[in-house]
Amino acid sequence: MPLDERQAPASAPQKCTDLSATVDSSCWDALGIPDWLNAWYPRTKCGPDAVDDAKCCTASEAWSTCFLRLSQPTSGSDCTEIDSCNTYIPNINVDASIAPQVHYVVYNIYSKYSMTSDIEKEADIADVCAQEINHFFTTWYYATLFGKSQASDSITNIVNTIDPPASLNFFLYEALSVITAGLAFLTVPGAGAVIAVDASATAQTFVIALQQAPTVARAIWPFEGTSQTYQIGQLSEQLADMTDDIRNNINAGLHEVMTDIASFQAFAAGGTYSNPTPPSLNNETTGLEYGFTTWLVSKALTGNGWDATFTTKERVGDKDDNGNPDPTLWWCSATGNDFCYFLQKDLDNDHDSGENILSKVINTGWTNGELLFDNAFTCLQEGKSETDPIVFLDDDNKIDLNCLSQMFLCTSHPEQHDEPIACPVAFVNGACPYPACRG
Repeated sequence: MPLDERQAPASAPQKCTDLSATVDSSCWDALGIPDWLNAWYPRTKCGPDAVDDAKCCTASEAWSTCFLRLSQPTSGSDCTEIDSCNTYIPNINVDASIAPQVHYVVYNIYSKYSMTSDIEKEADIADVCAQEINHFFTTWYYATLFGKSQASDSITNIVNTIDPPASLNFFLYEALSVITAGLAFLTVPGAGAVIAVDASATAQTFVIALQQAPTVARAIWPFEGTSQTYQIGQLSEQLADMTDDIRNNINAGLHEVMTDIASFQAFAAGGTYSNPTPPSLNNETTGLEYGFTTWLVSKALTGNGWDATFTTKERVGDKDDNGNPDPTLWWCSATGNDFCYFLQKDLDNDHDSGENILSKVINTGWTNGELLFDNAFTCLQEGKSETDPIVFLDDDNKIDLNCLSQMFLCTSHPEQHDEPIACPVAFVNGACPYPACRG
């Protein structure tokens, strides 16, 4: 048989073998699903003369589509695309010895899934409906479209406030990257203050799954750009036309999971998506635009000649009555690097201008100091520059979004101090990555 009889591991607890029980993430490993799937797929591939409805997986058939077809009395469903199996409620038709494994695998594949079988004694559908990987990608897509609309609403105000030159260019892939990375950006330190707890938990689960399955992350973000550029005044128009691109990028990740069994195994590892309250997003989840607005603010400030001059807290000249850097003029890091940042355009610029622009970009809720300054600091500390991808995987396959802030950081002017401060990070290619300010 293609889904051959196999007893669940003797150590599997009853909660994992009882199909009427609430799903439990620990059952993924307790049922030995990784080894079972790894053994199932190779021996279920069809030979060269197989017909399309064979009891095996054809060369042109996604493994997940094959699995659903072989485990159901009807033709099954194709869940390799966003929205592709939203309303399909299957019945499994397998031997009782492998029903628990099939139950959990199908549970992870489907968007809206209900197990109804003789084993379950026709359990109430409402009690066993679940929403898993296909549904997650689908809700992520629609939530990202909402984030795109929220981001679009902010463009005019950001541009009018900062007034970058009309000639300021952006790569189209930059805008697409920061929009699709909106969910992952919610895990960046400093972003937590602007989002709901449920969205934060979903983001954390998603990022962990991507780290386990870097092939999926690479499918969503190819980590390379194109030479297609536009001027800042065209950003709203390009964002409005980006719906298909967003769908294609997110769909590429889902397609990788549903067509490559190793990627599925990695993405679902440890029962990440075998949960009675699985990760999903409301269609109007707020906060997914925050990465975009942080990117745009930083890009517009840098493009308009604003420098983020930094120095140590000790060297800040503007102190309040308690001897601390004046918070209306300086934003000081709380991460332990002991730096404070001040926005200025040139040496003749007075403090009120820097104060006003800093207050506007932060108090409006477009970004915050940790995202704008600390992340840019970390980006340079890692030896990255504005020519590197905004979204990339580090050596541990962790998604790195520090370079999403394009803020121009610089050491304080020699004219402001007897000596400029020492380079705060290790030299890159024999030089300090922080240039002198441009004023």
